[in-house]
Amino acid sequence: MVGRPGSGVLRTGRDRAAATYRPVGEWIEDPHLARLTNRLARDHGLPCEDLEDLLQDVRLALCKAGTGRRVNSTWIYKTALHKVVDRIRSESRQTHLPVGFSSPVGDEELLHLLHTRISRMPAKLNRFCSLRYEEGLNRHEIAERMRIGRGSVRWLETRALEFFRKPSANRPGVGAVSPKRDA
Repeated sequence: MVGRPGSGVLRTGRDRAAATYRPVGEWIEDPHLARLTNRLARDHGLPCEDLEDLLQDVRLALCKAGTGRRVNSTWIYKTALHKVVDRIRSESRQTHLPVGFSSPVGDEELLHLLHTRISRMPAKLNRFCSLRYEEGLNRHEIAERMRIGRGSVRWLETRALEFFRKPSANRPGVGAVSPKRDA
């Protein structure tokens, strides 16, 4: 089945060969581009105020592809879908605690304990925690920033969680094994 541009129908196999490839410059001001991005944003629950930004992101991706390149509606759809997913991920990183959230221990005290614990980590784990939990980067972004493989990022995440789980050496009674008493 060959869908019209902006219909959201992905082409496969020979239908993809039948798709019309047009120069990038023609797509930039095409009304189908705006309809496609609006539909994707609506389908994925993106706020109305982000529609224009999403359209601009897709146009920028088209420009980066090169004005001499020819693309079809499937390329446009996939690119727009990736931009929608990127926006959703960035919004999820910016979520905060609910307004009425309160902790039984003071927030300053918890932050102090957390930063003290992190400061005792090896430098590489410390940097990982900063990127993952303070900046909210995903594994791929951390791998790029630290210039390591994604497998190494998973390993660092596991080690950091183990570091937080193991009992602290200077907290008496926490994780300590009590001596057996003979009766």
